[in-house]
Amino acid sequence: HTPAPAPAPQPRPATQTAPSQPLPPQVILSGQASIAEGRVQRLNFQQMTADLSLVKGVLKTTYQMRLYGGSYQGVAQVDLTPSEPSYSLDARVAGLNLGPALDDLTLAKSALLGVLDTDMRLSGRGVTWEVVKNTLGGDGHVKITEAQLPHFDLLSKLVPLLHNIGG
Repeated sequence: HTPAPAPAPQPRPATQTAPSQPLPPQVILSGQASIAEGRVQRLNFQQMTADLSLVKGVLKTTYQMRLYGGSYQGVAQVDLTPSEPSYSLDARVAGLNLGPALDDLTLAKSALLGVLDTDMRLSGRGVTWEVVKNTLGGDGHVKITEAQLPHFDLLSKLVPLLHNIGG
């Protein structure tokens, strides 16, 4: 009768270390896009061009387009490496015809006419509203020239009011 083989020594548990953050893949992308005309939700645009790059998890875009007789230019950057991505936007609108733009974007038709020029800078982080609402910030300027409120007839509303006040 042969003796049973001796049991193999049991390996000792390895010392546990905290898992490190996964490194983003070393993907590098760059390119250009052009769209003759299109629509994003209810916003119509023409002659959109964009340059984009993705290097070390950071997406950068520079783009411009024609909108409602004016132009839009923007630069955006998104750092995709953290779990709550950070982002920034620098945008400018020049010479945008407000009447048709607001007609397409709102239910109030011909409520405001004029020409819009604006610039803004935004930054923040997050993908959920709870994070975004606490981190989103920015500044900017708005200028409207040739402004008209065609459906706002103040005088016809003031005359009866003044008549009633005067007795």
